[in-house]
Amino acid sequence: MSGGEGVEEWGEGIRSLRLPMPAFGGVNALLIGEKGNHAIVDTGLPNAATAQVWAQIDEGWASGARQIVCTHMHIDHIGQAGPLLARSGASFLMNAVEHADAVRLTGMTPAQRLVELQALWARNGFDASLARLPSDYSVMAPFPTSFQPLAHGDQVDLGGIGFEVHIGGGHSLAPACFYSRGRKILIAGDQLLSGSGPQIVVQSDDPDYDAMGAYLDFLEQMQALPEDTMVLPGHGQKLPLGATITRIRQGHLARLERVKAVVTEWMSCADMVPLVFSDRALAHLRSRMPHMMPALANYLALRGQLSRRVNDAGIVLYGPVQGL
Repeated sequence: MSGGEGVEEWGEGIRSLRLPMPAFGGVNALLIGEKGNHAIVDTGLPNAATAQVWAQIDEGWASGARQIVCTHMHIDHIGQAGPLLARSGASFLMNAVEHADAVRLTGMTPAQRLVELQALWARNGFDASLARLPSDYSVMAPFPTSFQPLAHGDQVDLGGIGFEVHIGGGHSLAPACFYSRGRKILIAGDQLLSGSGPQIVVQSDDPDYDAMGAYLDFLEQMQALPEDTMVLPGHGQKLPLGATITRIRQGHLARLERVKAVVTEWMSCADMVPLVFSDRALAHLRSRMPHMMPALANYLALRGQLSRRVNDAGIVLYGPVQGL
């Protein structure tokens, strides 16, 4: 399968293989370079449907890879890393922080993860009894331990194409993006997506993480690249860099202003949600609100634009700042 169903030419020596996923129109695995001297960027979910796609693709693409790269540790991007590494003997490239997070999660039982998740819900005023695990990372254990760490500013060759490594944040802790100056393309993983962009979230094990600050810093970093750069995202179709950054940033800044406007008294993140997000957004993202709403509130509190305290029940509350 060099150009058949599910494979799309995205540039000279760059192919996108669409992998199945119920949401977001599938996962884009990129095949960089010519077969037998190529890199695979992102691998799909750890399920039978995704494994079948990799089993049916031309054997040279699955077993002949020189490098397997995971942009970040979310389950839809690392799910087939182990099997593909076993088939190909390829080098494994990933940011060290993202790799450590993948190892941590794959080493936890679903019950352990649920306890951690319920604690996040409770501290932000959400009904913790409603928390349900979205994904079971333990099915990937043991996660591959041998890897080449990717750091910001690294220069890497993927399938014969030179890339600069840019490390971001916000959607996960330290995702890797890859920019080719010669071709003006950016392999962005989930850091730049269509619509309102990726979900910017706090993690269950780090509820005070300044996710929104990290993400806005990433957008500023990307603003320094040529505006006509083409973005190759982890989901959906190719995107123009300049317009994508503008659209996503404006959406986040508008939402931050809305949070400041509605917080006129002490309230929890759960209290804020129906005042900040539309019914349409909640229909799709209600279960993600305990992660997304604190990202907004933390950003404002850390910059002195909201007050913050913890009540006797252990719930984090936010209030207006006098004089603002």
